[in-house]
Amino acid sequence: MSSLQDINALSQPVDANGRKLLWAFGVNDEHIEELPSDKLKEYKPIGTFRVDYAALSAKCGVVCHPGFVPTTKAGFVGAAAKAGRDASKDRAASKSAAADPDGRDCSVLAVQSMLMGRAAMLVFRQVIPTSLHLEILRFNSCCLDIEGVALLRAGLTESCSVAVLQLDWNPLEVPLDAAAFRAAFDASQMEQIDALEKKREQQQAERTLRAFGEVLTASFGDVPAAMQTLREVAVKDRMHHAPTAGLEPFPLTTWTDAFYTAGLSHAEQIFNLVDGPLYGSGDCLVSFDSLGDILQSLPALSPEEEAADPVGKAFGAFVDASSPLDVVSFRHCSLGRLECVAIGAALGQSTHLRGLNLWGNNICDLGCAVLAESFEVYYGLQFLGLGRNMVTHVGLETLCAPLGYTRIDDKAQVDQVKKSIGDRTKDKEKWAKSKPAPKKDACGQDRYLPDFTIPTCESQTDENGEYWLWGRNTTLKTLNLEHNPIKDAAALMKIQPNGLGEIHLRGVPCAEELSRLARPELVEASRAAPAELEEDPAQAAPPAEKPPSPVDAMAQTPGWRFIFK
Repeated sequence: MSSLQDINALSQPVDANGRKLLWAFGVNDEHIEELPSDKLKEYKPIGTFRVDYAALSAKCGVVCHPGFVPTTKAGFVGAAAKAGRDASKDRAASKSAAADPDGRDCSVLAVQSMLMGRAAMLVFRQVIPTSLHLEILRFNSCCLDIEGVALLRAGLTESCSVAVLQLDWNPLEVPLDAAAFRAAFDASQMEQIDALEKKREQQQAERTLRAFGEVLTASFGDVPAAMQTLREVAVKDRMHHAPTAGLEPFPLTTWTDAFYTAGLSHAEQIFNLVDGPLYGSGDCLVSFDSLGDILQSLPALSPEEEAADPVGKAFGAFVDASSPLDVVSFRHCSLGRLECVAIGAALGQSTHLRGLNLWGNNICDLGCAVLAESFEVYYGLQFLGLGRNMVTHVGLETLCAPLGYTRIDDKAQVDQVKKSIGDRTKDKEKWAKSKPAPKKDACGQDRYLPDFTIPTCESQTDENGEYWLWGRNTTLKTLNLEHNPIKDAAALMKIQPNGLGEIHLRGVPCAEELSRLARPELVEASRAAPAELEEDPAQAAPPAEKPPSPVDAMAQTPGWRFIFK
């Protein structure tokens, strides 16, 4: 048998009839519950992800996932040879073996639109801690469930070299009760399994509708006000029907138009839930009053239930104190306030995180309030991305409250602030005496570790007398809130003097007005210039130097800099 045939025989398990198994989603589920412990003890990684992954898959009888196979024949040879021998642990040799012959950057492992499967993630969990060349993981649209996400997190240990995780376009749903399902399956109770799935479906529907209700409350004040807006939009061409518009059943097209006009999204998802078997009749016609009644009848969650939310905990685990990650991205993962509860709680205990990207989710002002609480505790975050969410000026004000400086005019409050600063100074002295050594990854690189920050409280004076500037979190200097429904430019100008960094506001409704408010004298000059030229064009002064744009002016203004492009 040739060496290549021997490699194929090793890397591809066979079925009961001796036929080689090709990878398909679920191909390993029938014979792989957990990886064999004896094979794991024999496994000796060399630190090259694809070679190690193929070798461990072959050793454990797992059909290798096509997204992780070695890219060359040499890689297959290495995997085959490695499956039966000990490998060198020399770091230089490991990095040399990781060189990608196709010229691609081996510090990045990207998986795009691929289903993974449980067995694939079991192998991944074992291999990733020893893959010393990897720095960035990208899982985009891979439909990982909660168990798959948990296995991904389990592989990101202190010993791994991965610093950046992008888990994007991966919304999670409430999981099935695994213990109850296993018991019912072992007892061949099919009706019980159906009941468990219906319960899970009900929980997921309530979770989705509850999150949508929170968005409505943050945007319109309460659910009845939101329903009133949707009703009026639906009958805008026949306002004489407004009194009965709540009872009128509308098709999906009307719902979509109403949601879009009201600045809301997910019209089809909400429509299908209300019209589906859990709440509706399935006739493709739904009234807005029925939606309002369902939203207001949902049971409220207790703080304990919110803290125990499995979806929120799955995302929050990537930013907690034990996470080795510097930068985390959860773009388009359908995150809302409930997930922010777990993420914020974990962020308050974080030790390494400096960048968090939550672009394209369903985070509203209520979610911003939860995240802002963690900024009072954790001073290491440098970047927060909240573009394309549902944040208004109220949420932005909440986010900025603990950032930069806050003016205090009350002497009694100043005394309390100075007392808390004194207590934190003592904590820093204790911390300095037992300061832990900087943590290093498996490649010997220092992990990001923020300084122990002490707030300040400095006396200032103006025409109104003495006041104090309370400086707290001065590390978070970049906020991205592009394409959010922020409409109140005056409110943003009030928080502008207190910041220390940049707020990106491209695509917000108040961008044009805000750019004028940023430097009003430029607007007055532009209005006066044409009139002066009309008086005596012949005696017009030579063209002056072009005045700076409002964006450039903001760059020279203390406080937050508003970026519009």
